[in-house]
Amino acid sequence: MSTYVLRKGIAALADLKDGYASILAAANNIYHVDKNHASASDVNSGLDRNKPLLTITQAYNNCTDSLGDVIIIHGANTRYRETDTLTIAKDGITILGDGWGCEWNNNGKAGGYVVKVAAKGVRIANIQLSVNDSGGGIYVGDNGDDSNASLCMIENCFIRGDWLNESTGYPGAGILKGVYNYGASLMTLRNCHIWGWTDGVWIQDGVTRTSYGAHIYGNYITMCSHYGIHWEGLGYTSVIDSNVLWDIKASINFTYAIHLAESTGGIMVSGNKIGAANPVYDSGDLNYWCGNFIRATEAASETQAVGMCAIDAVV
Repeated sequence: MSTYVLRKGIAALADLKDGYASILAAANNIYHVDKNHASASDVNSGLDRNKPLLTITQAYNNCTDSLGDVIIIHGANTRYRETDTLTIAKDGITILGDGWGCEWNNNGKAGGYVVKVAAKGVRIANIQLSVNDSGGGIYVGDNGDDSNASLCMIENCFIRGDWLNESTGYPGAGILKGVYNYGASLMTLRNCHIWGWTDGVWIQDGVTRTSYGAHIYGNYITMCSHYGIHWEGLGYTSVIDSNVLWDIKASINFTYAIHLAESTGGIMVSGNKIGAANPVYDSGDLNYWCGNFIRATEAASETQAVGMCAIDAVV
């Protein structure tokens, strides 16, 4: 097996102890994508590392529903600009990147997302997903056909929106949400850097399905102009834990770092750190706040605890 730049200082996929090694061992098929390889072509099967596929879309097309197929995207410092949003409608697909230097970029269509997950048990990990002038990062949920996108995991990704432009402000008008959950239950979002969006993480109930049981933890959510984390609809058994949300100046700061005013309650919000020019949050009703901290002024030493084990706490 080739080596990869992976999180936690691990150099090879086989050495990981938290899920990937077992996924690779149990995979029905492993498809390789490497646009830099001399033999890369979408007429290949992609099963041979030395005869990889050219595009991520073709690798997905070759996958089989519900058998645990894996797509490995190779090429540090390589950009894959696909022709359109990839909609994943096959259960159990895992997409692993070569590290944040491996970039999956959308084509700049207004309103488009880099990837749309409309299936169960999909995992996207260890890759940069980005847009330039318009569009969004990852959409998980209803594809207009009552899709059940439950039990999906997004981890160790750099989900990048617009580049910082302090003179004109940002993100641009066409920049959407970094992660948009629309009726996807039991989603896990962890260890990601979500940067430069209108809204960092947006969670809401879909037309027929709800977004309960989401676990949002260990992420950096930065430079977003509206909401850092927004929640509306069913929230029970959900957790927002150990995230860092920050901005740098009043002209491009959060409207709300964490906004739960439209949730139905039952969300545990604990151990988060908010450092922003305007570190505003909204607790919503019947949510549990415990041990969160905000930077109240520009003096780094001045902090205050938010909602120490209280219900409906407002500081």
